[in-house]
Amino acid sequence: MSEARPAAGPEPNPNWPGHAVKAAVVERVLVRTAAQVDDRAPILADPLSARTASFRVLRHRLVDRGDPKAILVTSAQDGEGKTTCALNLAWALAESGRNRVLLVEANTGEPAVARLLGFLPPGCFLEQLAQHRTEPARPWTVAQVGPHDVDVLAVQPRSGSRPPLHGPTLMAGIASLRAAYTYLVIDTSSILTGLDVPLLEDAVDGIVIAARARQTRGRTLATALAQAGTSRVLGVVLLDI
Repeated sequence: MSEARPAAGPEPNPNWPGHAVKAAVVERVLVRTAAQVDDRAPILADPLSARTASFRVLRHRLVDRGDPKAILVTSAQDGEGKTTCALNLAWALAESGRNRVLLVEANTGEPAVARLLGFLPPGCFLEQLAQHRTEPARPWTVAQVGPHDVDVLAVQPRSGSRPPLHGPTLMAGIASLRAAYTYLVIDTSSILTGLDVPLLEDAVDGIVIAARARQTRGRTLATALAQAGTSRVLGVVLLDI
């Protein structure tokens, strides 16, 4: 696994007006996950492992860097561990029991959160987002997933065609959701192969980029960092998965 070390990065955006936004109405649905959790979620499958400890280190490093409340997790290209990083970071932030944490899957290309956790979402995030375009006050339906009761807004994995992200509705939705939670962790598409990061980067406090040991190339990572804007990057997490 994982050496979860954020590189040097900026302080989170202090100008985000989250306190002025009306908190979203959230309806929580307790879901039953698979008996065998995917090993890419070590914080659930093996909470005492060294792999799990590395995500707790990541949590502390981010808190030390200004404690960003809305964190976008991405990677340079697909298959480099962004969903693994986002999922484990969300549970690391929640396990103290003092924080309300929402994991949002804003990945229109290859959604994997529900499959990794072994449940079907009670409401697809993309479908709900499309509904909020005309009904902005509509409650959000989230899955309540134990342990530590992390809320999850996942994409329906069996959906054939998925509605695209609508920028203004997405920004408004993220703003209201972050007002209802202590932390938002947002799993999105990769920087160089997807279109979702530019829609989301202004709605968060900073970006964490996952890189995969022996796979992610330095030149590719440098290109992704430049495209994301180094002023927004909180750190790079090296995963050995």
